[in-house]
Amino acid sequence: MGIPKIAVLAVFSQCIALSASACDGVIYTGAGEPARFDLLQERAESSQVILFGERHGVEGHVKAPACVFSALSPRRSMRLVMEQLGADQQPRIDAYRNDHPETPEGLGAELKWWESGWPAWSIYQPIMRVAWAARAPVIAGDLASTVTPEKSAGPDIKSSLRTQFGERFETLAVDWSGAMKSAHCGLIDDERATKLGFHQLNRDLSMANALTKTAARGDGAMLFAGRAHVRKDRGVYTKLLGSGQFSNVLSIAAVTKDEFQKTKDAAGPGTYDFYWVVGESSEDACAGFKSNSKIEGQ
Repeated sequence: MGIPKIAVLAVFSQCIALSASACDGVIYTGAGEPARFDLLQERAESSQVILFGERHGVEGHVKAPACVFSALSPRRSMRLVMEQLGADQQPRIDAYRNDHPETPEGLGAELKWWESGWPAWSIYQPIMRVAWAARAPVIAGDLASTVTPEKSAGPDIKSSLRTQFGERFETLAVDWSGAMKSAHCGLIDDERATKLGFHQLNRDLSMANALTKTAARGDGAMLFAGRAHVRKDRGVYTKLLGSGQFSNVLSIAAVTKDEFQKTKDAAGPGTYDFYWVVGESSEDACAGFKSNSKIEGQ
């Protein structure tokens, strides 16, 4: 079944530093019903936190949250939390921002982005530019680079994760372990998948903590992360709702046109609140698979 040609409502005046074409895409509710941008925007405006998930490396999946962020920032104070930025990078982000309030383009060089393992820095310019234009703080959501999967699977961090997630810990850890096995196309053994699962859950906790600190200031916040991290049955959403500080968290998944139906069917109706369908998948995820500790499982 093809995707109906329902245009996303995108008014230029809503978009800071974005053209109308940057807001292209087709929106569906989590149940798969067509929706308009104004419905998504209304839900986003009433939410304390917006979780926006991408398929890494798809340009349209960065432009979509940029459109939402730019629509919200004139109406409320917003902060942007990014999975792609690690806690140990925050001082350099803040220093660069102080010296270059006009543009984020040189931040990639400051962070030596080519060493990060993430897609090209240019991919992330749409979301960074709207954050810069809105004078919105950009906050590192990920763990410091020194926290490896081996450390996340160690007894101290595992004990902390068990405490933080309570009765949901085992379910979340097992779920992430299975996701890691699938993300690596079945090419890793169970022991490695388990370690990576604990690491992803630890990353969930890091992002949730960054969002919680943001909310304590009374600001709205958007998390921009891999799609697997913004599911309502994974650690970020679970931790936010369980903290008692949040009652309204919105989850949006960006998906490519060719993966929408499969993703929706596999996820089920309650996994995301909205799907934003835009872009094409450039290749089979398992074709020429190469393990990357930064983006695996996203």
